[in-house]
Amino acid sequence: MTATIPTWVPVLFVALAWLGYRLSQPRTVRPGKLLLVALGMFAFSLYGLVGTFGLAPLALGLWLLGYALSMTLGARHFTARGLTAVGELVRMPGSWVPLALLMGIFMAKFVLGAAMAVRSPMLHDLAFIAGMSGVLGVLSGGFGARALAALRCVAQTPAA
Repeated sequence: MTATIPTWVPVLFVALAWLGYRLSQPRTVRPGKLLLVALGMFAFSLYGLVGTFGLAPLALGLWLLGYALSMTLGARHFTARGLTAVGELVRMPGSWVPLALLMGIFMAKFVLGAAMAVRSPMLHDLAFIAGMSGVLGVLSGGFGARALAALRCVAQTPAA
C-alpha cells in the first residue's frame, strides 16, 4: 500500500518555516494577537489528536497534561526572556522557539497523517498514542505559554 503526500503539505511546511523565521526576529506585538495564535494552535493540535484517536480518554488526558505542563513551565521561561511592556504592546526578543514549536506540531501531524493513510497498527499502540498525545499537548502549550507571558507582562506594568 502506498500513499502520496498532498501538494498542499510542502506548501504548508514552507509557510510555517517562513512564519517561524519571522517570529525569530525581535518585534513588538499585541498580546491579543499572540492569544489568537495560541488558540489557533490549541484547536489545530486538538483537532489532529481527536481526528486520529477519537475521544480516547488516554489521548485526551495526556494531551491536557502536556498542555498544562507546557503552560506552567513555559510561561516562566518566556517571562524571564526579557519581555518588556510598551504601553499595551509587548516587546519580544527574537527566539527560535516558535519555529521549533511550529515544526514540531507539523511533524507530529505529518506522522499521524501518514500512519492513518497506510492504516498503521501503531495507531492502536498505547505507547504511540501516549507519546503523540503528550508531544502535541506540550508543543501547542508552548504557544499558550507565550501568550500568557505577554498578557502578564502588560498587566503587571503600571499605567503611565
